[in-house]
Amino acid sequence: MITIERLKKPNGGIILDKKKYIELQKKDYTNFEWTLTNSLRAFCVPDEYLVKGVSVAFLTLLWKQTEEKEKTTLALVISEKVKDETTEHYLNNVAFEFGNLIFDLTDKYEEEVLISYILFAEPNLYSAVSNYATPSGIIKLALNILDIKPGDKVLDMGSGLNNFLITANMNENSAYYFGIEIHTQSIVVANIRGLVAENDIKVVQGDMLAKSCEKFEANKIFSNYPIGMKLAQLKQKIDVNPTLRNYFGNMKRNISSDWIYNFAVLDNLDDSGRAVVIMSNSGTWNSSDEMIRKYFIESGNIEGVILLPERLLTGTGIPVTLLVLGKSKSQTVKMVDASSIYTKGRRQNTLEENDIAHIMKYYNSDSEFSRSVSIEEIAKEEYLLNPQRFILTLNETIDGIPFEDLCIRISRGAQIKSSELDELATSESTGFHYLMLQNINEGLIEEDLPSLKFIDKRYEKHCIQNNNLILSKIGFPFKVGLAKVGLNEKILANGNLYFIELDESKVNPVFVKAYLESEPGQAQLSKLSKGSAMKSISIRDLNQLKIPRLPQKEQLEIASQYLDLCDDIVILQKQLEKIKDKKANLLNQVGEREGDENIE
Repeated sequence: MITIERLKKPNGGIILDKKKYIELQKKDYTNFEWTLTNSLRAFCVPDEYLVKGVSVAFLTLLWKQTEEKEKTTLALVISEKVKDETTEHYLNNVAFEFGNLIFDLTDKYEEEVLISYILFAEPNLYSAVSNYATPSGIIKLALNILDIKPGDKVLDMGSGLNNFLITANMNENSAYYFGIEIHTQSIVVANIRGLVAENDIKVVQGDMLAKSCEKFEANKIFSNYPIGMKLAQLKQKIDVNPTLRNYFGNMKRNISSDWIYNFAVLDNLDDSGRAVVIMSNSGTWNSSDEMIRKYFIESGNIEGVILLPERLLTGTGIPVTLLVLGKSKSQTVKMVDASSIYTKGRRQNTLEENDIAHIMKYYNSDSEFSRSVSIEEIAKEEYLLNPQRFILTLNETIDGIPFEDLCIRISRGAQIKSSELDELATSESTGFHYLMLQNINEGLIEEDLPSLKFIDKRYEKHCIQNNNLILSKIGFPFKVGLAKVGLNEKILANGNLYFIELDESKVNPVFVKAYLESEPGQAQLSKLSKGSAMKSISIRDLNQLKIPRLPQKEQLEIASQYLDLCDDIVILQKQLEKIKDKKANLLNQVGEREGDENIE
């Protein structure tokens, strides 16, 4: 194990304690990073900049601290100082490839700059490598919640670039720290940082799902695992883990990967321990995960849920949720809406000390942003874990305008018997169409709606007008659409739909649609609706909805961005259809080629 003590120069080196660590965080290494990146640009792809950069900086540091350079080589120094085989092999390759650069940098930059870059350099925003980094604000918040004490056994499942473990070790160096990480480049960066930080963190290479971590006997666990995956993508890993296989073997294929990772974390947690994980927001409320959420909630394994702001992570701009897990069989869940608590940045938002202090204050007490919610209340909400669902009250939308003040008219679709509808249905193009709940998907109304032979006069009052807002009467989630009706076209709405004429002098219909599809909008609709097995909202309750009061210019900007995203969805859907067609016709093409060969 390399230590800063042993690496320092005789005339004074750097001993890395907590105070020095904090000082180094503030050290400006931008000039070194710029020089290094420009030198690497021609020899590696952007996703390699961080691992190659940290390796070059580390080798520069080693060589800078080496006495009697004329009597040794960089390869010998690596062999003497680095004991991990994977890291040693990688560093030797870097030394061979960038030896001249390393020697050139040795006399140009001081040790503190090199060490600061090694410890705190971050991957390019939204690059593939950025998925392996956890922002310092999230780390500090997690550490506040975990409250690591001397003698604790701390495990980072999916330890990535080692940010969490090194920061935790600097805060409490009398605990035991372990990490497991599958990505080789991340292991190399993690090991280098561990060497420079002079700690006893043990990081092993392996898959956190396929490999049991029980041997660590961890009573504190952190995990910022990959998000946005499905059960089918992890099947091979699950199959080699008996515990996960027994539980998820017969689960629905569309269950979110978040809950599989959460299960793995909980399975490796000591009975008296606590864990903090970072998961996608969708896993807290989508219907496909309801049964697994029910299991966690009714088992008392969820202590708290903190909804975090958007653009905190370096790998994605979407907001995420911090989940606090344990085995204390808690009968309540602390819900915190921290989505508006952050320090705004140009490209990325951050959690600064003041933000973290506020979040912890709300986590430890009930407030306008937080409350403890019983298991019984959560069960009534289909086991949803979105804090806004439980904290938001009808009057809490900031500067909200009552929906009825924005509406000219709210109408309900026609309640037609299925037998009558069958009589009216036709395959011919008549200009008369019928809109049902299933014709609205991803916020878009299908282009090819079912055709009708005609629309009886008694149903004409149930026909949609152009630019009407469409809202499902039943949910959850409630579906929202915006009607586009041609000049010679009539669309009859189904009885499970409301069609709403908005006063466009007061509000932008696209903005209203975007808001109603958002989590706060859906939370309001759910609060206003009635029923347990199937939520239903009345026109009277709908009028109580509050729409955020924004200037028309801001509404227009949001509407424009929203429409661009809708266009992207349409393009992706068409691409998906093409791929499906190619997949379906793949064997046919094979058969045609074989036929041609037989003819020859």
